[in-house]
Amino acid sequence: MNIKRYFASDMRQAMKLVKDDLGDDAAILSQRRVAGGVEVSAAVDASLPRSEAFGSAGGSRGLDKALADARRKVVAAEHGLGDAEAELPRIGEASVATTDAMRQTLKSLQQGRHSAPVQAEAQPDSRSQGGAQQQALESMRDELNNMKELLQQQLGSVAWGQFVERSPQQAMFWRRLSGMGLSADLCKQLLAVVEPGMPAAHNWRQVLAALSRQLSTTQKNLVMEGGIFAFIGPTGSGKTTTIGKLATQYVLEHGPEQVALVTTDCYRVGAAEQIKALGRILNVTVRVVDNPRQLQPTLDGLSRKALVLIDTAGLHHQDPNLALQLGMLNEVRPMVRSLLVLACTSQQQVMRAAYHTYGGARLVGTVFTKVDEATSLGEAISLVCEHGLPVSYVADGQRIPEDISQARAHGLISRAVAISDQLPADDEKMIGSFALSRGGANHYSARYVS
Repeated sequence: MNIKRYFASDMRQAMKLVKDDLGDDAAILSQRRVAGGVEVSAAVDASLPRSEAFGSAGGSRGLDKALADARRKVVAAEHGLGDAEAELPRIGEASVATTDAMRQTLKSLQQGRHSAPVQAEAQPDSRSQGGAQQQALESMRDELNNMKELLQQQLGSVAWGQFVERSPQQAMFWRRLSGMGLSADLCKQLLAVVEPGMPAAHNWRQVLAALSRQLSTTQKNLVMEGGIFAFIGPTGSGKTTTIGKLATQYVLEHGPEQVALVTTDCYRVGAAEQIKALGRILNVTVRVVDNPRQLQPTLDGLSRKALVLIDTAGLHHQDPNLALQLGMLNEVRPMVRSLLVLACTSQQQVMRAAYHTYGGARLVGTVFTKVDEATSLGEAISLVCEHGLPVSYVADGQRIPEDISQARAHGLISRAVAISDQLPADDEKMIGSFALSRGGANHYSARYVS
């Protein structure tokens, strides 16, 4: 047996080193935190064929049960480690080394967890002992979190390998859809349209057609038809630039007399000056609302204007001024329609937080901005598909007014595919999303707490 030690900044990187060096059959003997990261000891039996480790497609009928047992082991580890030893996964006869290593680690964690309260009871009034106990508990939390990451890696790799063997065409499509940035749930829905026995090119067109049907877009150019629109979204998402592009397009087609710009952003330095400068360039009316009660009278005074565009402040969800701003927009309904502006360069969590923050404004559509700078469009597409929110406009540059257009589903999807084809595949992320889609996502995403 070949035993090696690996050092990395975190457990995920350490597992990648082990896999690259020893292969998928490597058994983790121990792991601990050291200065600057983690240390992992792993071993592999060079005489053991790979096919014996995880079994072939015909000889691994008990693999699904083993995966379920392993997931239950994670739950046991979170709730006391009492029954974890009895529920260790048995994935083929060749996994004895891995199973023994997991059992030893769990046993040591269990002993450490039960011994900490005994030490605390011996000297309950000792601050130094209390600090030592807290450090021990923190260390155990880290150990359990590292073990959960290890299990997620192993289960995800095993599940993905089994999926590739059973459905190679669907696995290929999953890889491409995940590379586009689409969520695991959406990928799973799209693969349901794959027809067994049909060529891959035919099925890929079916998958993209299904995505196009799920991606809703506004069928008409809302702003060009006139009305009052409020552009809301996080700071830096491109609200003011979007207003400038749409206002310029309207002025070029209908003239400046019927256009007015309103800003409620009195929180950022120079925000109102941006709108004023734009108004001077376009020769249109500009109003600054610095009091929530002034919005309704301001809009009443602009009732003769065919188009009124409202620029709002991008505020954090915990900012008390956000509630005032959303309340101000609620008071002027239904005369004001809201568009959520999302920068496609934002992380998925940022986009979801923006929707949950501003979703109560009864949105009529979204604007995708910074598309030209994005390395993935799947996160934004997944969000609007999940909530049934139509995409109204796509902005892909800084030029005013050229770099904005009405959204088209097939155009967005084609662009998402083209962007993903230019980037290297992230297999680690892809396998992780696949593992979560098979269930047990809550087990893997929750952090351990005592």
